[in-house]
Amino acid sequence: MNTKLIKSSIVIAGIILIGLAASYFMKAAEGHKAELRLKATGEWVAAEGFCNDKMKGIEGIDITDQYLLKNGKRSEVTQIEIVAQEVKLELCNQGQIEYEFEFTLLPANESFLHGSLGSFEVIKSVNDSIVYFKMNQDFKKQYENFKEKGAE
Repeated sequence: MNTKLIKSSIVIAGIILIGLAASYFMKAAEGHKAELRLKATGEWVAAEGFCNDKMKGIEGIDITDQYLLKNGKRSEVTQIEIVAQEVKLELCNQGQIEYEFEFTLLPANESFLHGSLGSFEVIKSVNDSIVYFKMNQDFKKQYENFKEKGAE
């Protein structure tokens, strides 16, 4: 076999392998971003005494891939933009929050940091610094216990 043909075959095989590897990593990165977008959606609640010193009562927001419902106002969401960042740590009266990524809801232009506080998922509004907890049975139980202790 001709050496030129062998070299050409090796180069073509290398280009194909590089293309396949790049395609694999791009799909994996997009899959990871889709997972993070899913983490950003849901029902979130901010409560007085739960990492929020300046607010009174309870405030909720709903985030879907189609809309943001905040303060009774529904804003369209056409895109959830994920911004990777270094882990940020913050202390609040409930413990240490570890923020993993930031996301922005477009065109509403509302940005949040997403993270965790122990076993709870949290988001913090970049616009007004309110910390929201993902509404689930564990948070509801924790909040009820907190309110009972405060009433005593």
